[in-house]
Amino acid sequence: LNYGGKKFSDIKKVFIGGGFGFYLNPESVFKIKMLPHCFYDKIEFCGNTVLGGLLKAYVTASDDYEKFVLLTRAVNLAEGEEFQKVFIENLNF
Repeated sequence: LNYGGKKFSDIKKVFIGGGFGFYLNPESVFKIKMLPHCFYDKIEFCGNTVLGGLLKAYVTASDDYEKFVLLTRAVNLAEGEEFQKVFIENLNF
């Protein structure tokens, strides 16, 4: 959220993909504080999103897809200045 300049209230949907999301109990997401409770009604489990994305990329040759690719960037949260501080503060031992 910090990287994008957004607030919790700006988030309309939280997508959890892959095998991790397939086996995750929705209640556990909040019990272990993986996500804040304000996302309770916004979670959607998506399954294997990599395969679906690759298939769409293969069959789509539209300008919209190219624009999406150009606007997408990877963010390594562990490299951020605040990550260690926020991570340690939120450990629950």
